Amino acid sequence: AVGQYLIRITLAGDGTRLTKVKLKEDGLFEVSIPDDPKPEKSYVRVLKTNSSDVKRAKKGDVVSIHFQVVGWETGETREASRKLTSDPIKVEAGLDNESLLRGAVAKCNVIVPQHLSDALVGSAAGDRKLVIFPKDTNDLPMHLPKSDAYALVVDIYEVH
Repeated sequence: AVGQYLIRITLAGDGTRLTKVKLKEDGLFEVSIPDDPKPEKSYVRVLKTNSSDVKRAKKGDVVSIHFQVVGWETGETREASRKLTSDPIKVEAGLDNESLLRGAVAKCNVIVPQHLSDALVGSAAGDRKLVIFPKDTNDLPMHLPKSDAYALVVDIYEVH
C-alpha cells in the first residue's frame, strides 16, 4: 500500500536523524535523507512487519526481495531492483561475505552486502525494512562509492 513512514534513527554521538520513506505509485520509494553527517554505523529499522504466524527467515534461507538504494550525499536513487526486473530477486539470509559471493551473487547477479543479508534474518513475507549502510562499507558494489553512506529500503516477498 502507498504510505509514508517517518523513522527516527538515533546514532550514538551523531545526534538524531530523520529519514522519511514514502512508497510511490510506481512501486519505487521516495526516501528523504537528512542534512546530517553520514552515519558511521549500520542500522536496521522495521518499517512494516507481518505479525501473522508465518515462516521467518533463518540463516541460509533464500528470501525473495525488491530493494532500492539511496545515496546519503545526493538523496538520489543509485540502484533499484524494480528497475532491473519485475520479479523479486532471491538472496540468502545471514551468510558471511565469502558465502554470499559464492552463492547469492551467482544466483541473482547482484552484490549483496553483509548488512543486507543479516537484516533479512527474522524477516517474513510482507515485511519492509530500512537498512543504513555507513560510509566506508567494504562490501558495496563497485559502482557505489565507499565514501558515501546509503539508505536501502527492502521489501520481503517470500521466504523459501
